Amino acid sequence: MRTDPPAGRPRDAPAPAWRTSPPAITAPPVLALAGGPAGHVPQDRPAGLAEAVPDARLVTVEAGHLVHETRAAAFLAAIGEFGTG
Repeated sequence: MRTDPPAGRPRDAPAPAWRTSPPAITAPPVLALAGGPAGHVPQDRPAGLAEAVPDARLVTVEAGHLVHETRAAAFLAAIGEFGTG
């Protein structure tokens, strides 16, 4: 019998330590994509992630939480620019 947590658990309730470990990310560059103040994530969090991770870039697309759905063209543009920059 498997005792693994449900697939959504890490996404829905991440381990508290993940917020203290961004400097350990060693696969730069990193894109932190934020949805702006209309989203439910306080804007200091994506900004803090971008500051904490070496060689990270913060892009804010004023779209709220579902950037990839609400502003798909801007989302794809941000990804594209990041991938070629």
